[in-house]
Amino acid sequence: MPTARRMPVLHFVLFLTCLAPLAQFASAQEAPARSARAEGSFDSQVKKEVVDRGLSPYYDPRRNVRKELRCYFYPTFVVKEYDEGQKGSEWLAISRIVGQTPPSCAMSHGIGEKVIISPEWSGYFMGAEGRLVFFSGQDGTDEGMPFVVYDSTNGTKVFEDSYHDPSIFNRKADSSI
Repeated sequence: MPTARRMPVLHFVLFLTCLAPLAQFASAQEAPARSARAEGSFDSQVKKEVVDRGLSPYYDPRRNVRKELRCYFYPTFVVKEYDEGQKGSEWLAISRIVGQTPPSCAMSHGIGEKVIISPEWSGYFMGAEGRLVFFSGQDGTDEGMPFVVYDSTNGTKVFEDSYHDPSIFNRKADSSI
């Protein structure tokens, strides 16, 4: 029979024994979210181009926040993302490569280019897998980050959901000026 001094230790051991299967279950449930976002999980882009469009009108010039047009080139399409430094990019675009020459990294939109603006979607380019293009939302809530998937062959939205992103709460605040 255990003594009164050993009872707390036995209760603790029993408690840990009960928690072990729950911890394994919880980590198994989170594993797909981590592996889906693992480094290198998207196709490699052929080329990335960033065009500086000058100072953002939304910030004090001393902060040097720049407007940028970012273009991500893949073998069969190009993704454009124009961002003026506010939450979410101003617009996103998917352009098919017809023939041998890809479209230029320019603010203008070519014929057949799918331009995505709010309220259809607002966010950032995540990556591409095959013909699928992934965009994150501009912001998440309660550790959930919305995302959307477009088909680059026809510019249609094929999927929309959210994923668990614990890094939302792991960011340090920017220092103030």
